[in-house]
Amino acid sequence: MSVPPYLERTLSILRTAYPEGLPTSDYLPVVRVLTEGMSLRNLNDVVAELTGYATMKVYNDVGFAAELELTDPDVVRVEARLTRHGWDPDDDE
Repeated sequence: MSVPPYLERTLSILRTAYPEGLPTSDYLPVVRVLTEGMSLRNLNDVVAELTGYATMKVYNDVGFAAELELTDPDVVRVEARLTRHGWDPDDDE
């Protein structure tokens, strides 16, 4: 699977932020951060491409990630990491 051209920037940010792959400990916080700036479909496509997970797994995991507060220390840490690499939730993706 590949992502549409308009999602390549977000995928690039994630790959730059996690050059050795997304650790399990950051998976749900990353999904939570992305829910703030992406549609569910786009989020599914990007995270599935990054992780190799089926889009249905990612879709289901969004519910678990939504339980994390934006003030959760792991979410704050992940958001800072993604921001350092160019993530902006106000971008239209």
